[in-house]
Amino acid sequence: MLILKCGHRMRGKLGPLRAALAILVPASLLATPLAAQRAPSRPASEDVRPEPLQTRPLPEIIARVQATPPYNNMDYIGVAGFETRQMIYVLRFINGRQVVVVHVDARSGRILGSRP
Repeated sequence: MLILKCGHRMRGKLGPLRAALAILVPASLLATPLAAQRAPSRPASEDVRPEPLQTRPLPEIIARVQATPPYNNMDYIGVAGFETRQMIYVLRFINGRQVVVVHVDARSGRILGSRP
């Protein structure tokens, strides 16, 4: 604990200051070890893993689906939507006169299912 010594003229004026310092100094000494225990920050040179919510680029997913049978014989129409909670792209293909809707996982690019 820090003890302040003062001359006899300032003794009455430093009473509140001494009380405040008596409280603040030990509290600041206790807080210092907690700050030192924080996890060190990663250097910028480390490889950053992709976030679990990160999606693959849409052109990559479309090319992957178009290379998979039976969709390789169909014409790609466009994106019907994106389901944000499940992270699923909904793509549309046309097979002759029938539109086929394909559900694709946006994170992995895996085809989850389709319906005519």
